[in-house]
Amino acid sequence: MRLKGLMAVLFFISTYCVGQEYQLPDRELKEVEITAKSMKYYSQGAHIQTFDSTEMQFYNEGTLATLLRDKASVYIREYGAPGQLSSISIRGASPENTAIVWNGINLNSLTLGQTDMSTINTFYFDNIDLQYGASSAQYGSGAVGGTIILKDQLDWESENHFEIQTAYGSFNQQFYGFKAQYGNNKWKHKTVGLYQMADNDYTFYNEYAKEDQVQQNAGFWHAGILHETHFKPNENEEWSVNLWYTQDQRGIQPIMGNNMKPSTYDSTENTNFRGVVNYKVKNDQWTHTASVAYIQDELLNGGSQIATQRVQGDYRGETSLTNSLTLQTGLTLMNIWPDVYAYAADTEEFRGSVFAAVRWDVTNRFNVSTTLRQTVVTGYSAPFTPSLNLSYIALEDGSQSLKIKSSAGRSYRVPTLNERYWGEKANPDIKPEDGYNVDLGFDYTKSNNHLTFNTSVTGFYLRTFNKILWIPGNPTYAANVKETYSRGVEVSADIGNQYSKQLLKWKFGAAYSFTDAQNLDKDKQLMYVPKNLFRSYINLGIATWSLNIDGNFVGKRTTANDYYNLDAYQLLNVGLSKWFKINNSRILLTAKVNNITNSEYQNYEEYPMPGINYMFKANFNF
Repeated sequence: MRLKGLMAVLFFISTYCVGQEYQLPDRELKEVEITAKSMKYYSQGAHIQTFDSTEMQFYNEGTLATLLRDKASVYIREYGAPGQLSSISIRGASPENTAIVWNGINLNSLTLGQTDMSTINTFYFDNIDLQYGASSAQYGSGAVGGTIILKDQLDWESENHFEIQTAYGSFNQQFYGFKAQYGNNKWKHKTVGLYQMADNDYTFYNEYAKEDQVQQNAGFWHAGILHETHFKPNENEEWSVNLWYTQDQRGIQPIMGNNMKPSTYDSTENTNFRGVVNYKVKNDQWTHTASVAYIQDELLNGGSQIATQRVQGDYRGETSLTNSLTLQTGLTLMNIWPDVYAYAADTEEFRGSVFAAVRWDVTNRFNVSTTLRQTVVTGYSAPFTPSLNLSYIALEDGSQSLKIKSSAGRSYRVPTLNERYWGEKANPDIKPEDGYNVDLGFDYTKSNNHLTFNTSVTGFYLRTFNKILWIPGNPTYAANVKETYSRGVEVSADIGNQYSKQLLKWKFGAAYSFTDAQNLDKDKQLMYVPKNLFRSYINLGIATWSLNIDGNFVGKRTTANDYYNLDAYQLLNVGLSKWFKINNSRILLTAKVNNITNSEYQNYEEYPMPGINYMFKANFNF
């Protein structure tokens, strides 16, 4: 009831604002961007991969898990069919060690410590940044292996724009979505809504039954709406309200041995609400940004409820100390009220952090930045977290450039509420995970009138202390029990004529990552962390046609069984698209064939994945 009441109030505020727009003074406003620089500006030495709206268009009927599995050097742990639990491993780190950030909110569950990426559809967003490596100084707790930043991009100068999309595919996969961006130079609004479902009744070979079977109890549906309203009373101020509500329900895919045993079937239901009110103001010296957010997450499973409510306040101020020296400072305050059957009734937690970031552009080729953060939590303080980023343009002329970059930083993860407060052996004094990360790499680009070549190489070392694991027992409990390290290299390259005047446009690219991730107490690769990942792609375009071919190789992965590894596998996906223009509207039709070689594979032991499958998509822009 509290959630519904809050939603009603926030929607009333934004609707009231829309109704008031013509009562404002009728004067022309200068279109300026009132915002402080993002933390990406202070992370110039890190390896950051950006997915823009053009690249995301091809994947926007799917989830964040699908996009990153096919286009990034990360491993997605999928517990079976699309829509099942999907978690991420970046540089060998666990899912709890990846921060997923939207509007300054870390979306990771406060109880479980991770985000199920099958519940985040890319259709909601305009751009996504993936920052590899530790960034706890910039983004706080959990940003150890990497950070994913989800972005909504509002264009004050664009005309009203509307988009409708529908898709249908194998196993009764369905998608229906709409987007709208509308308003004037004082008020601007964006609304996104979608519904997605699948039965996931594909056929697989059951190794235990020694026969082909239809997958049972793996269907799901997801629905959500994201709305934002922005108001500029003058050229130096901006207010905004951002609301995001999602709900999903799914059957929990059974392991192979239980596929035909209905008594073992189970299901979950998730409900999530995030609401943020932002205020930005700019004067001659400072840009100030303040926000207040309310977040409610609720999971229902087998009649048990795991829910949290949190209120978060955030402030950031940025100024240019000189023409080459920029300072940003801020603080975040959060209070958490869990509603979990296995916690004590009066459980409550406070978290707060302060930070300062400085960037110095020493010359037009060399810059350095540092970020310092201190976090306190009910009962203890998290480690003091500094970071250092360096970037140097060693070569730059009209046809080529070479940038050398490096980053180093301390990382940490505050224990989840489950790790501190669950059950009879609750451990409120459990220590935060602690560690550090070092990166060194370069980006090289060469181009002429016809071709553009890019390559990037990054070497990394990640060390973690006080790693938290759940210890089997009666009852099971969490404890700091081990240390881990992860080291490796990430390499990518592409070449194409996409900027030329030739009729046939093409681009070829490939990426490889090697990750050696080990427990220090045993000579074994961390579970479900492949040492080798390789992906490649070919994009062809002529006039209004485009062809996309993607290939992925995933190396073998260790499991909980010391004597059994999941086999390596390869996937090949093909997509064909065609644009049509009708007056001022455009229609994009896309046909996809996924796993065209019909490979049998598993991303998690005993959870079979779909074979060859198809998807047809229509997108209307007007």
